[in-house]
Amino acid sequence: MKLFVIFILLTLFFVIDCYGDEILEYQRNQNEHGYHFKYITSSRQEREETGVIENVGGQFIMRIKGYFSYFNLDGDLYEVSYTADEGGYRSEGHLIPYSDEKQSGESHPPFPTLRISPAALASLAGGGLG
Repeated sequence: MKLFVIFILLTLFFVIDCYGDEILEYQRNQNEHGYHFKYITSSRQEREETGVIENVGGQFIMRIKGYFSYFNLDGDLYEVSYTADEGGYRSEGHLIPYSDEKQSGESHPPFPTLRISPAALASLAGGGLG
C-alpha cells in the first residue's frame, strides 16, 4: 500500500514538473481502511481518487473510484471517471471508446472495450501477477 501511494505521488510530481504547473490545492489522507487524494494545478488539471479496502468473504478487496480532468490546447474540457475493483478497471468519458455490446443485466452504458484484469490491478498494489 505504501509503495502504491509513493508511486501515485511520484507520478503526480513528474506530471506537474513536465508542465511547469503549480499545485494550487493538494489533499492526501491515508489510514488502515484506504486513502484519498486530490490535486488541482494552475493549468486547471484536476484529479481526485479514493481507495477503500473491504473484507469480502474473508478476502480483502481494494475498491478505487476517481476522476481526472484537464483542458486541451483548444480550451476544451476533458473529463474521465473510473472505477477499479474485483471486476477490473472501468472508465467513462467522452474520449473513451465503448463497445456496442451491452453487458448482461446492466442498466448503465456498456464498459469500454479496454479493460485491465484484476491480476494486473493487484500487481500495482504489490500483489504480483502470479
